[in-house]
Formats: sequence, C-alpha cells, structure tokens
Amino acid sequence: MSVGEFDLIERYFRRPLPARDDIVVGIGDDGAVLHVADGQTVVTAVAILSAAAWDASAGDPAQLGHDAMAMALDPLLAAGARPAWATLALTLPEADEKWLAAFSDALFAVATPLSVALIGGDTTRGPFTVTVVGHGLLESDAARRNPPAGDPPA
Repeated sequence: MSVGEFDLIERYFRRPLPARDDIVVGIGDDGAVLHVADGQTVVTAVAILSAAAWDASAGDPAQLGHDAMAMALDPLLAAGARPAWATLALTLPEADEKWLAAFSDALFAVATPLSVALIGGDTTRGPFTVTVVGHGLLESDAARRNPPAGDPPA
C-alpha cells in the first residue's frame, strides 16, 4: 500500500474509544492481549466481505464499514454477549485515503455506541476483502453451546 501499514493504522483506525481496563495490549500490530475476568466467557463472531459485497454496495466505503462491523457484532448480541472488542483484517488494491476515512468512520459509528474497541488486525495489499471478528463477553453460566453437528438443538 502506498501509505505504510503503521501510518494507515494511526490515521484511520486508532481512535480514542471508551477506556477499557480489559485491554493489556491493543491496536498497533497484528495481535492483542486481553484480560478476561473470572466467571466470563469470550464469544466470537466473524464477518467477511469480499468483491461481491464491494459490487453490491457500489464500493461505498460507509456502507461497507457499517455492514462489516454490524455483521460481526450482531451475532454476539443475539447470543446474549456484551460486545467488547473487534479485530480488522483489511485487504485493498490501493490505499485510497478518502475511502479509508469514510470506511473507518462508519466502522466506528457502529462500534463506539457499544463501547467496542478495535484492538488489532492486519492491513495488506491485494484483492478487496474485509474481515471483522467481533469478540464479546458472556457470563460463564449463561454460555450457549452449539450442539454437535447433526444433533438437533435441545
């Protein structure tokens, strides 16, 4: 990408989100370190948008940013979890700064009201793909387990 990876992160994806005392190491590189309190379970959900989503939205960065974050957080809410963090893997053919600004603003417009912090991910050059993984917290005794494949839900 013409804009360096760490510069891109600083400009578009490091935001002053609500302070969270469960983030030990957050955004800045590919990984994060989180502290989860006793009695809590981490729940995750993933959203992947590829060229088909790009085409369907006519490349609208705000729509893509909104959809990616919402698609990753909605399953957490449906499971009864409190969304807490998200990671973003973003692959773009080129780093278009106007596109990145609109995309990141829309991404954070979904995350911020839920106190979701963007804690890491990766940016690369290549065919358009957005992957957002939402992570939430659920009281351990409320955790819903998926039944084994082939078994009907209880």
